[in-house]
Amino acid sequence: MHPDGPVKASLDWPFEETTAAARALAELGRLAILGCIPDLKAVAAAPDATAALGQKLKDAAVTCGGKGGGGPTLFQAAFQGAGALNAFLDAAAGILS
Repeated sequence: MHPDGPVKASLDWPFEETTAAARALAELGRLAILGCIPDLKAVAAAPDATAALGQKLKDAAVTCGGKGGGGPTLFQAAFQGAGALNAFLDAAAGILS
């Protein structure tokens, strides 16, 4: 992981572009946790499988009222409201820091 921790941001972009940004950050060696405000979705991307995103983030998504899943380098989740999305972004950043 990067010494400064994961990149966490909420974006007013379509989910496809938010996912592309997360993947681009991962390609640069950064762990990214990005929220897509219009679609109430989150995506996390990691540079390598040691991040175990799917394993580490699924429970946090459920706890925050969302549904999601993924593999070791990419995780996606959907939420019912902006508060739940923001709670997940904060929780995920804490888990992955």
